[in-house]
Amino acid sequence: MPEPIVDISVFGDKALTRALGSFEPRVQKKVVRQALRASLKRNKEYVVQAWQQHADRGVTARAFAATKIRAGKRSRGRIRIEWPLPDREPLGIAPEDPHYYPNAVEYGHKGAPAKAYTRRAVNAHINEEHAEMGKAIGRGVEREAKKHFTKAVRA
Repeated sequence: MPEPIVDISVFGDKALTRALGSFEPRVQKKVVRQALRASLKRNKEYVVQAWQQHADRGVTARAFAATKIRAGKRSRGRIRIEWPLPDREPLGIAPEDPHYYPNAVEYGHKGAPAKAYTRRAVNAHINEEHAEMGKAIGRGVEREAKKHFTKAVRA
């Protein structure tokens, strides 16, 4: 049995950790990557909804919604999935403008306090997201176990 390479202790499910660890590293990464991608898609919706409440009449929400989730920079032992901030153009910010609107709203600036739409949207759903990710990893483990069982029976 291969050593588990993915630490999913955040979910507190030792049986799930053992089940995931029974697969080769490539399969472990695949299962976790799929769960992360699904979680990021849900979080993207929460953030877009939060920005729709903002006074810019949904310009920022539409810009956030238009950005694409993608695989992050590859490095050994890490799984990265990114959802970049929107570019200046969809937000109507001139390229020479030194200020970046979402950052100024999120973190505040000299003339205005932070509003933290993004952080609040994600933090408001953190417990249900952990539960959903645990379920998604469990479904992935079951799916991969069926594949491997079917291959073993055919052989």
